[in-house]
Amino acid sequence: MKATIGIATYNGVQRVKKLLSSIYNYTENKDLQDVRIVVIDDGTPYKKETEKLEVVCDHFQAMLLKHGYNKGISASWNTLSRCFDDVDLIVLFNDDVQICHSAWLQCIKYFLRENEKIGHVSLPTFNIDPQTALPRFEQAIPDITINPYLSWTPNGQGFAFKKVVYDEIKGGFWEELTSFYEETDFGYELAHKGYMSYVLPFPVIQHWGSQTFALNSELTYTTPDASLPLEKYRELLKSKFSDVKIEPYPGKVYRMEFSRVKFALKWGCKDIWDQPQNEIEARLSDRRKQRLIKWLDKDGLEKEMMI
Repeated sequence: MKATIGIATYNGVQRVKKLLSSIYNYTENKDLQDVRIVVIDDGTPYKKETEKLEVVCDHFQAMLLKHGYNKGISASWNTLSRCFDDVDLIVLFNDDVQICHSAWLQCIKYFLRENEKIGHVSLPTFNIDPQTALPRFEQAIPDITINPYLSWTPNGQGFAFKKVVYDEIKGGFWEELTSFYEETDFGYELAHKGYMSYVLPFPVIQHWGSQTFALNSELTYTTPDASLPLEKYRELLKSKFSDVKIEPYPGKVYRMEFSRVKFALKWGCKDIWDQPQNEIEARLSDRRKQRLIKWLDKDGLEKEMMI
């Protein structure tokens, strides 16, 4: 299977460097033969940082694409997913993760090759506190001995899908969602087309505590667009938040909250704010049907079970 490994970044040259290093350190050479690694810089405005990123990508033989301005994660994922037509598999990573085991790509390829009608497959994530390099207090150690489990929503830090499956979603990732619920929306689109999606129990990837947003405050806010102007956004959230919270700066709103509201409106959720995805998954409950699933376990052995 020819694969694109795509990495979206904004002002993240050091994060990208660590991720690329981990990919090469923890991927068998034979598995990299049919792989193109592509980095998309989503409008980083700092010339010195973009120049450093060019050097890093050149060192790791990764293709570097650039957006002229910050378009958001959905647009970045679309750029990465469309940059080649001759690929079978697309793997998307946030820039603040690291690969930890050499079987990661083999497990993804096996799962998508051996199981039919799969929407997406995610790798389990182990969240690390970037200040202490220790597990976050709420983090449970992933059980790598369990079976894959159904999940309509991809793990946004690292997930994969077949190119032909992506092409079935008109427009790909919804670009009006600039920073939140974009992978959730994609997963539900696939579910409504009859695809089942899963999270593997193994191998685990490390996630360094949402560093993309934590280190880039300029990604926190956005300007409301015509599809949901500020007046409508304020009306929808007035019962939940003060004007200061809704509009922290004149004409600006919090990007994540804005995306959440747009997502809820698209899917007709009565609850605009608190976990709107629960309503959608309740509607999908009758689609949860057991099927024979095949995967590779932590010892590289082929497993199959009704899941």
